[in-house]
Amino acid sequence: MAFAPKRILVPLAIDLLGEEAWQQHIVDVATDVAIAFTGELALMTVVSSSGISPGLAQDITGETRRVAQELLDARMGAAEKKLLEHGALAKARGVSCELLVRSAVENVPRLICEAIEEWRADLVVMGSHGRRKVHQLLLGTVAERVAHTSPKPVLLIRR
Repeated sequence: MAFAPKRILVPLAIDLLGEEAWQQHIVDVATDVAIAFTGELALMTVVSSSGISPGLAQDITGETRRVAQELLDARMGAAEKKLLEHGALAKARGVSCELLVRSAVENVPRLICEAIEEWRADLVVMGSHGRRKVHQLLLGTVAERVAHTSPKPVLLIRR
């Protein structure tokens, strides 16, 4: 039986400045795959809630908690807006496009793998810069960690 992905998850790091064209290229590749197999997309991003770790969140109260939540809500709203912009071209080409916005302090690869299971994706399409900094040599990039731990095939688009 041939592999025919119908549900394609596309994680994007939308918080990287100056990366809009690269991110749109990733969405365009995923859209091409979706069209070829009459599939649908889910564009995903993870918004960092760093600065408020789970342990610290229990210790803050009142105004500080309110401001932290407002900041996170604003970041999540901006992330959803960016995903809408990236998905507009896919929708214009007739591909159904769902948006998934998550927040996390860390372990983005785990969140992506959870979304693969929850959304029942058949394929993951994501970008990889191919950069090699010292910490990436030791820990790996998000894309590499997803590729190694994903329960489904991952198509890495190298920059």
